[in-house]
Parts: sequence; C-alpha cells; structure tokens
Amino acid sequence: MITLFYLPKSSEKRITFFKKYFEKECLLWLIILLSACCPDVDQNLNSKIKSWAPYFTNQEVVFQNEKQDSILFRIKKTNRTEIGHDKVCGNYDIETVETMLFNPADTTFQFKIALTQEVLLKLDSYRAQPRAKNLTAMFNTVSEQFVSDDWRDRYLSEISLNGKTYKNVLHIYANFPVPGTSFLEIYYAQHVGLVAFSDFQGIWYYLK
Repeated sequence: MITLFYLPKSSEKRITFFKKYFEKECLLWLIILLSACCPDVDQNLNSKIKSWAPYFTNQEVVFQNEKQDSILFRIKKTNRTEIGHDKVCGNYDIETVETMLFNPADTTFQFKIALTQEVLLKLDSYRAQPRAKNLTAMFNTVSEQFVSDDWRDRYLSEISLNGKTYKNVLHIYANFPVPGTSFLEIYYAQHVGLVAFSDFQGIWYYLK
C-alpha cells in the first residue's frame, strides 16, 4: 500500500505533520497485531483440565469410614458456554463444565466442581437449604498454584490415603464448617476426583 501526502513548507508544521502521521500508523499496526490473536480467543477445555473432573452423569461414588459407615454421592454434570468480552476481539466463548455431587439422603448439601477459562478448577461445597457456604477453593491447573488461600491449602504431587496412592492431590480446608452433612477437610485428586473427606465431627471417609 502506497500512501501519498504533501509536506508543509515550514519546519514546525512538518514536525507536527510527521508526528500525527506516525501516531496514526503506529495505532493502526497495534490494532492489526492485537487483532491477529482473535481467531484463537475462545477459551475451550482440553483433556488435561477435564481430567480434574473425571465423573459422568448418574455415576455413584461411595465413601466409607473406619466403622464401615458409608455415604453415597450421585453425580450430575452440566456443560455450558459463557460469553466473555475483549475490547479488541469482541465477544468470545468460554467453555464451562460443572459437576455436582449430592447425597440422595441429604440433598440440601452439595459439592460442586467447575472447570472454566481453560485452566481454572473451582471447588465449592455448601448447604442449599438454608443457604450456607462450607468450602471454597480455586486452583490453576497449569501453574499448579492456588488462586485462593495458598497459605492454607496445599497441592501435593503424591500422597497415600487409606492404603491407596494418589498423584496431583489438593488438600483443602473448609472456610465455614456447618453442622450436619458437610466437610472439614478434603483431598481431591486429578483423574480420580474426591478421594477423602472429614465430616463436621472430624470423622474421615475414604473412597471405596
């Protein structure tokens, strides 16, 4: 592309002209460079992050304590697409997968796992009726760092629990312990999901 222009005669006007001209050219090239990123702006989930929520709808998982008492959780899974916005690229899609664990004997307590924004794993447990938060944490699966409470919660490369060894495990403490069915602590592993938890009374339950 050839740009034709006529130079003003005075030096001061020439300097002003060139300044405005190059400002416009720089702005144009900046927009072009930023726009080049737009085709890949959609935030989709790859197989690595999906391995942090390895459940399927209607699956049942059972946990048992030392006295052989059991708690069963049933799985409900939801896929949805959220809309994000960028000033240069405009709207883009954010793939989000939510997995819900609920106890059919006490459906008021729920444990939610959300995968979103390409890298984020969000864990939340709460009582639905009456509404009460129990545990919440956010983990970056790429940097392997907690976005929330890294001073308290821990990422463990490997741990043995109840005679079984798990890799890439999150050890998370409850923010707000609530009476009844709830968590004080949990262990959550990549490729497996929830592997152990202690209830409100401090009794540990392990994945069967």
